[in-house]
Parts: sequence; C-alpha cells; structure tokens
Amino acid sequence: SEGGGCVLVEGKIGVGKTSLVNHHRNEWRKTAHPLFTPISEISAEKDWTKRQFLIDILSCLARTFITELDDNSIEENRLLMEVIATTGTYYQSKSGKTYGFSIAGSGLQFGQGKATTIHKGEISNTQLEDYIRSVIEMSQADGYRGVLIHLDNIEILLDRDADACREFFDDIRDILQIKNAYYVFVARSGFFQQVISPQERVRSIFHGNPIHVRPFSEEETIAIINKRYDVLAHEDQQFIKPVDDDLIRRLCRLHDNRIRHVMNDIEMLVLEKISPNRVGTLKTEQALDALKKLTEEKLNCLTSGQKKFMLTLPTGPFSNQDLVDATGKSKQNVSNVLRELKKNNFIRQAEDDEEHIYIISSEFAILYEGETGEA
Repeated sequence: SEGGGCVLVEGKIGVGKTSLVNHHRNEWRKTAHPLFTPISEISAEKDWTKRQFLIDILSCLARTFITELDDNSIEENRLLMEVIATTGTYYQSKSGKTYGFSIAGSGLQFGQGKATTIHKGEISNTQLEDYIRSVIEMSQADGYRGVLIHLDNIEILLDRDADACREFFDDIRDILQIKNAYYVFVARSGFFQQVISPQERVRSIFHGNPIHVRPFSEEETIAIINKRYDVLAHEDQQFIKPVDDDLIRRLCRLHDNRIRHVMNDIEMLVLEKISPNRVGTLKTEQALDALKKLTEEKLNCLTSGQKKFMLTLPTGPFSNQDLVDATGKSKQNVSNVLRELKKNNFIRQAEDDEEHIYIISSEFAILYEGETGEA
C-alpha cells in the first residue's frame, strides 16, 4: 500500500527466507519508485522491548545513511547527528571516521572536540517515533518513497512465551503504522497463526496471510549452487565443481531440502578438506567420509559416555521419556545428558512441536546418514 504495511515471511529453518527477503530489498532500491532499506537486517532479541525495538530501527537506518554520505554531509545533517547521539551507538563512515555519543551533565552530546547538547533527560518513546518519521522524510527528500525494514529471526521472541510475544506485537502496533514505513518480519512456520492471527488489532495491519517459503527441490538446489559457482568463477575461466551433483542430492535428502544446511556442508568441505592445488571434483563417497570425520571432531568436547549417548539418538523427534524407554537409564540420568547436549547445540527443540521435544541439530545429521534410508 502507499501508506506502509507489514508482511510476515514464514518457512522452516534453512530454506532461504532471509536470502529471499534480502534479494527483494535490493530490488526495491532499483525500481522507479524505490524504497530506502538498511544495509542489513535487524535480528530480533528475546528480551526486546518497544523502546529497544525503536532504537534498533533508528540505529540501522542511521548506519545506512552514514555509509552512503561523506563526512561533511554527515556532520552538517543535524537530524542524523541527533539520531547518532540518541541511539547511543558508534558508527563508522566510509572514510573510517567514527561517530558516537557521550553523556554530560547538561544532556546527550556528540562530536569530536566540540560537543553539542542534543537533549536533556531521557528520550521518550514518542520522541523516538518522531525521529523515525523524520528519517523517513529525509529518505523521501533523497528520492525514496519510504523505508523497507527487514526484521529477522522473530521466532526468538517465543523463547519467553507466546503470551509475552503477542503482548510485544500489541505494544509496537503504533510503530508498525508509521506512514511510509514497510516492515518484513521473518519467522519459522506457524508464527503467524500462533502470534499474529489471535490478535485482531495486530492482524489488521499485516498483509492478509503470511508468505510461506517452501524448501527447494533437489534439482532446484543443484541449479542454484551451480549458478553460484558460475557467478563466483574467475572471469573468462570455467569453474571446477568442488563436489558432484550426486553429493548435493544426498545432502538435500539428509537435510530435508534446506539449502542453507546443504551449502554449509559444502563450505566446510571446501575450507577443510579441499586443497587449493586440487584439480578435480571430490567424489560423493569421499566427500561423505570427510564430512563425517569433520563432524565427529566436534564431539570431542563431550565425555565418552555423552558421545556414545549422542550417537545412539533417534533421527526423528524424541522426548526425555522416549530415551528413558529406549535405553533403560533413569530419567534423571537422561535429563542430565540432554541438558549438556542442548547447551552445546548438539540437539535443539524440534520445530512446530511442544516443549521438551528435541531433534538432532542439522550439522550433525551426517553422523546418522546411514540410518536415513540413504545408501
């Protein structure tokens, strides 16, 4: 819409949601009626408050202006200098000059050598909102029709609980309605139905339904990765694939077609096991063996008993009680081991499942490759 709005992008972890939004943000800057968008997304924090949300938006917008302007333009821009002081963040311009703030008895100050008082006392949330409106107007003076803000990993707000998350969205509803501000929230599947949908006041300012990002197919993933090789290849030179397409298919099946996890495995192979002087493509079985060895090395921080326990975990979702029944160990013993495995990110809470249902973290799936039905 012309006035602004919100959209939620959903999908399983690792399917490419953030990359998709970043691509479209970049494209929006190139249109006939472009939107100003920060150089990076804003990552959610589980203890976000309305105030911190406002400051994070202001900080991200200011950082982008600072990277695009020369030092004189920055220092002559009263609004930008006020925002720098207000957010309490240090910024570096493209020349390398640093801008920040200090607190003096008379109020907030900024600058190097000649400090100028900006405000006395604490800045209110209303004033922070006014600053966002002013920054949007500044972007419009540069030819943009508004700002596009990308907020990532929103599901982390559920770490408190769903009620607190819903209260947060109700609290920031007025911010989300600032004219000519467009917000894209990125979260795991089910967030819209769990948090946004139950609140009519909040749902009314979101685009009707979430945009669901499905995993790529095996052939789509192969095409994307080969395109990446092509783009990154040295000019006028053909590239040599580090791994063959069959390995990519195997990794797709192993990671439930989540492209981020597939590319992470390939990157690990390239960085750790492929010599710069190597000419040729690493064969599938060689690559799988190398990946397993590299992954097994990550288990060295565990005791021998914890490591053995880890390697006997089921490949699907499981609970404490499932493991008690399967191993015959006491519930306390199982709980202690699971706590250690979760603390070190060997396991995590399963997506879209109730609390205390776990699954092996994707980076360790290769250790169970022989048990997933793949030869």
